[in-house]
Amino acid sequence: MYTGPTTSMTRRATGRMIYLRAALVNLRSRRSARGGDRSTMSFGHGSRGGRNRIVYSLVAGLLVGGFLQMQPLSADSAPPLLSRVQFGSFVDGAPWDRNAVPALERELGSELEALSWFLPWGEVWPDDNVSYYGASKQILLALDMKGTRFSQFGAHKYDQYLEQCLQAALSYGHDIYIRPWPEMNGDWASYQPTPDGSKANGGTPEQFIDAWQYLVTYFRSRGATNVKWVFSVDASGGDPTTATPVGSIWPGAEYVDVLGIDGYNWGQDDDWGTWRSFTEIFESMYEVLTSLHKTAPVWITEFGSKEPQVDDNSPVDSSHDKGEWFDDAFSLRTFPRLTALIYFHAKKERDWRLDSSPAVLASVRRHLAERLTGQSTPYVTPTTSAQNVTPTTSAQNVTPTTSAQNVTATTSAQNVTATTSAQNVTPTTSAQNVTPTTSAQIFTPASWAQRHRTGRRLVFPL
Repeated sequence: MYTGPTTSMTRRATGRMIYLRAALVNLRSRRSARGGDRSTMSFGHGSRGGRNRIVYSLVAGLLVGGFLQMQPLSADSAPPLLSRVQFGSFVDGAPWDRNAVPALERELGSELEALSWFLPWGEVWPDDNVSYYGASKQILLALDMKGTRFSQFGAHKYDQYLEQCLQAALSYGHDIYIRPWPEMNGDWASYQPTPDGSKANGGTPEQFIDAWQYLVTYFRSRGATNVKWVFSVDASGGDPTTATPVGSIWPGAEYVDVLGIDGYNWGQDDDWGTWRSFTEIFESMYEVLTSLHKTAPVWITEFGSKEPQVDDNSPVDSSHDKGEWFDDAFSLRTFPRLTALIYFHAKKERDWRLDSSPAVLASVRRHLAERLTGQSTPYVTPTTSAQNVTPTTSAQNVTPTTSAQNVTATTSAQNVTATTSAQNVTPTTSAQNVTPTTSAQIFTPASWAQRHRTGRRLVFPL
């Protein structure tokens, strides 16, 4: 399944490669807009070619030397969203069920680049699960802060536990991303900062800021700079009259490494609101956070969409389509500072899963495959409901039979002709049949890059 251990250096190089790719796409598009012919863009053809050779060589040299800085992409120059971010997920059952992640990756035909899960306060991290998955994936841990109060951090009540985590982090050595107090602005959180400090595991906004700064300083001052701190809020916070304004609990840019946002499309019902697009969910909070920190990357630390073809605690909604929702989200050219998408793959308050229907799975597979080929295929709205999907011919079985179906890093976009690729998986294919049977079909990072919500939701899975 995995292509071998990936060091932090390799992961950083992968991120630089994504931004380099974006820069080159932007350069080519500008040349094309000026009407330059193809010959003037190749190396060594005329004076323009010479200049291009110098520019390309300079960019490559900066990348190899490690000095290429990730610059925000403007909305008109950014490539499609999924092509420029890491894609990861919370996977129901993981990390304790070691089969859960490989099973999802086989369904997706792609290896997850990041993995997220939840830990209760008092459990030492990084642990064996982090070491197991961290060899090939970026790890994001959400800490359930129940049992704590903000004021007790500065009083050194938790120092013994923090010291255990510190030593484990120093021994681990690789970067690990931690989001304490996730969705702390939400009015459902027991650790929500409030003016009267009345929440059971909370306190006032001022006490929250002190606690956050104490926690970050404890690790950084003792050398654990590989622990990266994610300030992760909910996209809406729930009721505007009771949600905590994010600006009132902002600990300062120097204490935050990554900006995180959780948000969900809950669908249409009386309690949770309306069907909402990715942009409608995240745009407002994205603007708030990026105004507080001018340079930090933004991660979507949790997101998901209802399955409208079934009643999943929200009524059937035949006017919307989850595959189309993904198509719109993954194709966005906005949110220039987004660098990671972490999906919530579970059937919980809604059927959030990436395989909630065969058509949805086909849409996600197609977009993940497009990251390798660079080809874009429009989403086709299915005409058959998920309940009526019954495979009747062997042609529907996505099982490779020839080596031509194995897409490798050296395969050009023109040569990707497998008849069972994600683009050709139609909505009439059952979920059971959209499962590659060989690891060769897995599109790994190495092969392509080395190449509000509104309302309450339980934060931690039951």
